[in-house]
Amino acid sequence: MLVALCLNLLLAENPSQISNPQDETLVDTLAAENLAAEESNVDPLEYSQKERQAGFEGGIALNLGPVMPWSEYGGSILWTGRGVIQSGSIGGGNFEFSDNYRGRNYKVKVDSQSAYYAARWFFLGFGPLYVEPFAGLVRWSGSIKPSGFDDVSDSLASSLNSRFDMSGASVGANLGVMWIFSNGLFLDYNLFSLSSAAFLTSSFTTNSEEAKKNVRKELAGPLSTSNLQLRVGWSMKL
Repeated sequence: MLVALCLNLLLAENPSQISNPQDETLVDTLAAENLAAEESNVDPLEYSQKERQAGFEGGIALNLGPVMPWSEYGGSILWTGRGVIQSGSIGGGNFEFSDNYRGRNYKVKVDSQSAYYAARWFFLGFGPLYVEPFAGLVRWSGSIKPSGFDDVSDSLASSLNSRFDMSGASVGANLGVMWIFSNGLFLDYNLFSLSSAAFLTSSFTTNSEEAKKNVRKELAGPLSTSNLQLRVGWSMKL
């Protein structure tokens, strides 16, 4: 680039000295070669995503799968504040857990509704990989029942039988990849999530301590997911 600049300056000051078309072609060739050499040192993944992250002002997204805990489906609103991409998400889902307590099998079925706030930081300030701490509120309603061939007339098995309604706080973090396209579309893959919950209110239809203990154990976590969970969105402006 420096060689081409010097030749251009020389041409401007002494136009009569460089008038051969072959010389002009040489100048253009040198300029193109220097530009290509500079561009060859640019990592397109690094710089294209860094620029698009900087230009991302917000968007809306559809959540497919447990992008956030206790949510098999839902939606998110994203915005940028203080240089950080933040989000608010709502969702719901149906979950089922099976385990045993003192040799008695049981099954917990849960319907959940959740609302979360999250903020994400991209690794090293560039590229699509991010870590995203989050916190939210969750409501769980469902039942615990004996399962398998356990006899419900057995006193211990029958104690694992109750309906419940609970609410609490959920905190954790996601590890994910956010790919922003030039046309405004963005894809968000949740690679791994880890969370736990604390309960604020709870009610059971029975006073069974066994039922309460095992329901709380299943809901408190830690809860982890490691499958690809997808968020598909559209940015407001790039």
